[in-house]
Amino acid sequence: MPDKGKGKHSRLAHGNARTTGRFGAIASAVESQGSTDHLPPTFSFKHVDPNNYPLHEWEGDEIKQLVKQLKMMEGLTWLEIKKHGGLRWKALDIKTLKCRVPDYIPKEQTLAEFRISQEMRVMGYRDDTIFCIVCFDRGHDVTG
Repeated sequence: MPDKGKGKHSRLAHGNARTTGRFGAIASAVESQGSTDHLPPTFSFKHVDPNNYPLHEWEGDEIKQLVKQLKMMEGLTWLEIKKHGGLRWKALDIKTLKCRVPDYIPKEQTLAEFRISQEMRVMGYRDDTIFCIVCFDRGHDVTG
């Protein structure tokens, strides 16, 4: 019988379980507080650059670490992520990057990275609660 949006895969298809069906409540909270730092993140792969530090270069155990870290981050708020010592969240200066930023990334966006392991980083930008991933820096080469 086909999956009708229930079961272990429904969360992937419909976004973060905390936001599913509650967009109105979240939108109201964002409007009243003016910031989304009190909300958990969701992750978008829509803007991943397939030609610049792609995920397919990562090994199986590295991908497991990535998934584990993303799941852990979904349990935090943006404020907690920014303060989390192990994630080492930081804004990036585009002028110092060792890779070209794709033209389709909005120029007004501030790029940021967070840590997966001692060497591995994920780079992207935040759009309200969504972290739009741009590249998967396996060797910490983009910012060194």
